[in-house]
This record gives sequence, C-alpha cells and structure tokens, in this order.
Amino acid sequence: MPAVYAPSFIPGDFDAEVIHGGDLKETVARVAEHEPVALIAGIESGVELADAPSEAFGLLTNGSQLSSARRDKHRTLPAPRLIRGHRRPVQATLRTSGLPLAT
Repeated sequence: MPAVYAPSFIPGDFDAEVIHGGDLKETVARVAEHEPVALIAGIESGVELADAPSEAFGLLTNGSQLSSARRDKHRTLPAPRLIRGHRRPVQATLRTSGLPLAT
C-alpha cells in the first residue's frame, strides 16, 4: 500500500481484502466469493475497477462506459451528451498550467 494511504486505512473496517493483480476475471471471481450487494470504490483511483465488477454482478452501478470520465473531470463535460444524446455543444477549456484561461 502506498504510504500516503496508510494513515486512513483501518483494516478492521473490512471483512476481506481482495487485491487486483491485473486480471479482471480473477478479481471478479474473488469478490464473488463474498456475495457482494454493493461495490464502492474506496479511493478515486478505484472507480474504474469498481465499475466493471459491479456490472458483472448486476448491482446498481454507474456502469463502466463512462468510468474514465468520472476520473478525468475534463472528459466529464461532454459526458452528458453521450448519455442523453444532447446536440448542444459544451464550451470547455482545459487548464494545464498557471496561465490565465483563454475563452
């Protein structure tokens, strides 16, 4: 576990620990052993990983189609058009430095 997360990690808060080793099918199988009724990402970087198994189990989920948009807030802006079929363009500027925003 990265040191930055260690202070807020309380092992007693969890019934089990499943470590994703890169194989989604294996991780889903390990989680399935615990008969989950919900999957919640414990940290922001776990959003995409939590979305895929939640779909596999048929749980209430945000779905994996837009998982990366929930992590990359710049991608979030056009996401409503993808979901609702909006045709109106969304104005957006990606700020990558301390320079003033250009509009």
